[in-house]
Parts: sequence; C-alpha cells; structure tokens
Amino acid sequence: MSQPTDHNLTEVERAMVDISCVMLIADGELGEEEEDFLVGFLSSMFGVDSETAEALAQDSYDRMESFVGLNPIIDDIVARLKTDEDAERAFRCAVATMLADGEPTEGEQRVLGKLKRRLGYDGQTAVAIIHEVEAMLAQ
Repeated sequence: MSQPTDHNLTEVERAMVDISCVMLIADGELGEEEEDFLVGFLSSMFGVDSETAEALAQDSYDRMESFVGLNPIIDDIVARLKTDEDAERAFRCAVATMLADGEPTEGEQRVLGKLKRRLGYDGQTAVAIIHEVEAMLAQ
C-alpha cells in the first residue's frame, strides 16, 4: 500500500477510509469510542499521526454528504476497488470497523450485507472473512 502524504490517498485507500466511515455511521450515531477507533485504525493503516487521520475521516464524511442514500455511497466505493485483493481489503476494513465497538448493530449488518452483495461475495466467503477478522481482533 502506498504511503499517503497528507490527503494524497490512492482511490483504493480512499475507498477503505470511506467504507470504515460508512460502517461507523451506519447505526445513525457516531460516538467518541467509534471516533477514537477510526483515528487509531487510520493512523495504523496509513502510518499517519492522529491529526491527519482525523482530517482523512472528515474528508470522507464530507464526501458522503454529496450522496443521497446508502446505495450510491456503496456503489461509489466499490467502483474504486479494481482488484479482488482491493475488494477483500475493503471488506476486511468494514468488518473490523463493525466489530470495533462490540456487538454489530442492525445498521452495520445492513451495510455489510449491501457491501457483500456489491462485491459478489457469497455467504460462505463473507463468513470466512468475518471469522478471520474476529480472530485477528481477538489477539
């Protein structure tokens, strides 16, 4: 993955930020715990400081405001994923974000289901990835 400078993300990296942000707001609330998770997650993923990570998240939230409804946002994210590896990385980001604050909400599960369908994943593939991410987070 390329190293971003400020907000100089590739389309795939921006898609990963966006899907993480979509997952966080899927339940209609964005709590402090979720914001802290996202900043840490983005800092770790891209090797940036927390101020830059917060700016990346804010850019993503600002982009989402230009869409009406969830489907166009997910379509836009999926369109930026050029390879199967990109798609799996984005799905893993979505799962990790969904699991970050404990029990997945109905909204988060709905978003993950829409992403799964848009990526063409069957249930078995999605569940396998979810279990892998759960195991990774449990370490």
